[in-house]
This record gives sequence, structure tokens and C-alpha cells, in this order.
Amino acid sequence: MRRMVTLMAALAFLSACNGAQSEPADGSTAPSDGTATTAEPTTAPRLCQSPPPAEIGAPSLISMTLEPNPVAPGSRATLRVSDAGLPSGAFVGLDAIWQCWDGSRWIDTYQLVRAVHPFVAQAIRLEVGATTVIEDLGVPLPSNAEILIPDVPPGIYRIWDFEGIGDTAGHLIVEVIEG
Repeated sequence: MRRMVTLMAALAFLSACNGAQSEPADGSTAPSDGTATTAEPTTAPRLCQSPPPAEIGAPSLISMTLEPNPVAPGSRATLRVSDAGLPSGAFVGLDAIWQCWDGSRWIDTYQLVRAVHPFVAQAIRLEVGATTVIEDLGVPLPSNAEILIPDVPPGIYRIWDFEGIGDTAGHLIVEVIEG
């Protein structure tokens, strides 16, 4: 499902800075295909909670790994996305979505921009009512790209990604530990 992400600073923002970081916002979004995301209001609590074991162990339709995992907040890591089981020519968008469990569902809290030349790795906080424009760029699979881990409290989070040819969504559980 394609949507527009909102935060006001388009391509100049993407290439000019490493992204502002702060606590997750009360924003919920539908899955992003990597080209755009829209934050929607939610009544979810501001603090993220530990997801239930069924969510941690849920299968993903896209094979993804993060090195290292566990990670420290504000650190850089390599997000690897495999093309195994996906259509020939499969790709993901320039961004992936950082999510946390609100007690009942995963909510989008950051947009993670992959470090794909000329773009730099960024973690852009999703805020209700703000718009961010991400370049509509397909990153061919398999992909190995640096990402910036948001400055979040220790806990269990999820990276959600979307493959654009077969409309396949996938995720990866991430443990954030004390830095």
C-alpha cells in the first residue's frame, strides 16, 4: 500500500543531515513500500512495550538480517535484505520502517533511510501531521545497506520492509541494548 510520508524536508534534508532523533511519536501508519509513508493519529500509549512471543516469533515473507543485532541506540548497522523466494528483479524502497509494540499492535515510529549513494543513513521520526518526501528509488535485491538505529530506549523493536514487484511485506525483530 503506497502512501505519502510527511515531515516537510524533502531531498535536501535527506542528503544534508544524519536525521534528528528523539523519542518515538504517537504516530501510526499503514505499511510503506519505501517510497512514502503517512503518519496517522493513534490513541496508543507513548511508551513502547515488549511484544508477545507470538509477535517475536512470527514468520517474515522477506529474509532480512541486521548486523550487529542486538544494537545500541544511535549506532549504525548493516541491514541485509535477501531476494530468496522473491520475483526476479525484486527491489525495496530507499526506506524501511522502524516499529514498536504499543501493547496491541506494531506502530510505525521512524522511517529508516538506507545509505545508498548519494543518500546517507538516517532515522526520521514520524510525527502526526508532518510530511517527509523520500526519493522514489528502487534498491535492487539482494541489498546490503547501512542504516542508523533510532535513539530509542532498550527493548524489542521491528524493522518492516516492502518488496515492490510482488507486493511482499517482511519484517525483522531488533533488540536495542544499552549503549
